[in-house]
Amino acid sequence: IDDISLFDFIDSGCFSEAFKSKKRGSDKIYATKKIELDFINKNPYLKEYIQNEISILNGIKHPNIVKLYEVKKTPKYMYLIMEYCNGGSLYKNLTEYIEKNEKPFTEDIVKFLMKQILAGVECLHKNKVIHCDLKLDNILLKYTSDSEANISNIFRSQVKIIDFNISVIQKKSDKSDQIYNNGKSIKGYKDPKYDEKKDIMALGVLCYQMLYGKKPFEYGNNNKEIKNKDKIKNRPHLSSEAKSFLYGMLQKDSNKRSSATELLNHAFIKNNVNNENLNYMNIIQDRPINSKDIIGK
Repeated sequence: IDDISLFDFIDSGCFSEAFKSKKRGSDKIYATKKIELDFINKNPYLKEYIQNEISILNGIKHPNIVKLYEVKKTPKYMYLIMEYCNGGSLYKNLTEYIEKNEKPFTEDIVKFLMKQILAGVECLHKNKVIHCDLKLDNILLKYTSDSEANISNIFRSQVKIIDFNISVIQKKSDKSDQIYNNGKSIKGYKDPKYDEKKDIMALGVLCYQMLYGKKPFEYGNNNKEIKNKDKIKNRPHLSSEAKSFLYGMLQKDSNKRSSATELLNHAFIKNNVNNENLNYMNIIQDRPINSKDIIGK
């Protein structure tokens, strides 16, 4: 396509495919999303999704938000030339880490990742953008080289938030009666308005998954069917700071959830990352979790 060549296939969605790509005369790798125009033109809501993503990525630039470099069109396809992230998704990295170490991420790894995720989300919220689909699959890691990526030292990676298809630019009149877990609507839980606190709840689920290796609750048709799979207080050696951090995100009442800025200033994030053998037994327990306040209880 003009000066862009597509080669290795990366992934596919319901109306697009992603490939590695290069520009003529350059060795820099891009990720190019190939979208079938005929398909989206027959589905106005899909066309709106694509236009939405382009508009947001053109308007917001941040180190922890994936870059959109260029948009190209042919009679049959639209191509979004984007930043290539060689470290894969957070879901892939967490799965591989659990398989190798037989445990989820350490608190230090979660601190490192959440600080970057929150920085990107804070930028979105300051620009009145609600992502609406924050989940492990939509957080990618990027390394300075493929050799770094092969080593998979997460502490040397950079977080990139992707997939803004269903994101919205907040308006005062926006309302919603749904609350989300990993991009899926949870029946039985409602919020009075469509605001950034929906993203905060999704971040709480994402963070819980990294600390526990599982989601905090099951899906159900009503409140009684949504049950905790685990309780925050039951993980051995989980620090009080980590519990308090989760507490600020996984609140039933959206008004009680912390903002991205407040979470960035939380002690869990502010404290320095030490080595992976940090002795959590010496951390003083300060604020216990009230499980009744956790979504899914």
